[in-house]
Amino acid sequence: MQKDITYLMGLDVYTDKGIKIGVVDDAVVDTDNGIIKQLALADVVKEFRDPSKRGLLLPFRWVLSIGEIIIVKWPIETEMPGNMETATKEDMDKDKVKESTS
Repeated sequence: MQKDITYLMGLDVYTDKGIKIGVVDDAVVDTDNGIIKQLALADVVKEFRDPSKRGLLLPFRWVLSIGEIIIVKWPIETEMPGNMETATKEDMDKDKVKESTS
């Protein structure tokens, strides 16, 4: 079943642990391949907000479920780092290796 991308706008986004992150405000689409790359969130709760940014970009590959809300797999067990919009799980794993070797 296909739905219009505007269906996503305004949906609340929660982590898989039930913590609200924010609300979908926009989406970044790869028009060449016809896929959603990222979700742009607004009204981001302070625990996930980078004060220097307007909102938050989440990789669409983190989305686990879309219904009346969107559930995403949050790859970090602790508080969010300042620049999450470009971080990937691989980046975080590299950071863990750096920390353990320091």
